[in-house]
Amino acid sequence: MKKIYLLAFNICFSTLLFAQITGIEEDVVLGSYDFEGVTAWQQFNQAGAPTAFNNALGGSESYNWAAYGGLAVNASAGAVGGTQCLQSQWAAVTNIEGFVIDPNEIYQLEFMIHPRGGSGWAGVHLFTLDRASVGVFNETQGIRLRFINADGGGLVTDYWQGGMSTENIYGINDNTAIDYYIDGYANTDYWIPVKIIFTGEGTVASPVKIDYYINSVLVKSSEYVIDSRGDNRIGIMNHGSDADLPKYDNVKITKMKSVATAIGNLEQQDVNVAVYPNPAIDFIQIKLNGEKSANLSYNIFDLTGKLIESSVFTDNQKIDVSSCQQGVYYVQVLSDSVVLNTCKFIKK
Repeated sequence: MKKIYLLAFNICFSTLLFAQITGIEEDVVLGSYDFEGVTAWQQFNQAGAPTAFNNALGGSESYNWAAYGGLAVNASAGAVGGTQCLQSQWAAVTNIEGFVIDPNEIYQLEFMIHPRGGSGWAGVHLFTLDRASVGVFNETQGIRLRFINADGGGLVTDYWQGGMSTENIYGINDNTAIDYYIDGYANTDYWIPVKIIFTGEGTVASPVKIDYYINSVLVKSSEYVIDSRGDNRIGIMNHGSDADLPKYDNVKITKMKSVATAIGNLEQQDVNVAVYPNPAIDFIQIKLNGEKSANLSYNIFDLTGKLIESSVFTDNQKIDVSSCQQGVYYVQVLSDSVVLNTCKFIKK
């Protein structure tokens, strides 16, 4: 029986140098792969190799792993929720074919990872080149996440702007190393759950923003300006020899949407509405400027889209928000159940 480790470790929060990507929710799962129910031990450049995403975890698109010999489905390593996973054998990037990053969208990439042991590392590339069958590192553009054991273990990010720069994300000599990197790297049964949410094109005006989650906990938010986005592909790699190969499981790509957009998608009249004071402490007032509307009501949503409060009101009436937690909220104003407008306010 294969063991499943959703790691239980104490996380010491790093200072978030940049603002977290907020006000979003899942829109549509684009693709996923759990590596179950397919022929194992065939490298992806062999005839009959199972390169197509099976979308077992949801997905609306048809993606493939690039037909390159660096990947194969492993049928004997400890896998998450099953008996098979993906292993990366060669020191080169293998892309997800069919998926191209749109810098104007927000994406969530989830995966489970078993990093390799010793001084090697496993890598996940963003904005890499489309080189499906060329044995190169593709290390001259974009952004790369490295999961390593050296220096106590942890996660670092490399990015290319006039040369390569490296940022420590989690662990690496700051006493927050993931213990299983050190104590269990030779054990094929442990897995680390990772999620990143990212958006942007890598320019000064629109830097790439990434939120890093380990074991479902946000550990850091960062921004990057990069020289080149390559061909806007996502890829994975192994750096080092074939000993204790890095392995991946439950890969999932989801396109996100902003809650403000989701709320605003309802047909509305764009009536001139003001919400004040903003920021608010104890109450807000909703003023319809120059409009005379009957049967007024409002909905207050938080950034996740959860409905916090709903009631009727009269123009310029005080509405008690003292019980709301500090944060950003959206007020949807309606007349006879028709949306007039949606406004944002901050609760202090």
